[in-house]
Amino acid sequence: MSLALVGVSALIAASPLAFDVLRWAGAAYLIWIGVPPFARAWRDRNAALASGPTPSPRRVYWQGLTTNLLNPKVAIAAAGFVFVGLALRLMLVKRKMGPYRPPAARY
Repeated sequence: MSLALVGVSALIAASPLAFDVLRWAGAAYLIWIGVPPFARAWRDRNAALASGPTPSPRRVYWQGLTTNLLNPKVAIAAAGFVFVGLALRLMLVKRKMGPYRPPAARY
């Protein structure tokens, strides 16, 4: 059941104290879920240093490059930039042709 259905959102909107309690509870929750990964990394930093050799910068670069190239969001964003660039180019070409342009360029 949604809390808004019960009227909690109206209570929070009407009472500044309820809003502050909810705000501080949300901040405490974010701290509660955010601090343990940093604490774990702080504890494990010496184990990571003693684990062995670090990979070469070339290997790290290629790993990052292949990760980004295989990410579908990157391909979609690149395609979007290409299509926007083509649309802008066509709009500029249409402007330069003036009133005497071929029928295919009129639309």
